[in-house]
Amino acid sequence: QQGVIAKVARQFGLSRQALYRRLQKFEIDY
Repeated sequence: QQGVIAKVARQFGLSRQALYRRLQKFEIDY
């Protein structure tokens, strides 16, 4: 699952930490 998140992070040009914060901001459950 971390691999998936890393892939998404690369697509959006975000670090994994930034992506986690964004997911928390929008309250998306992973």
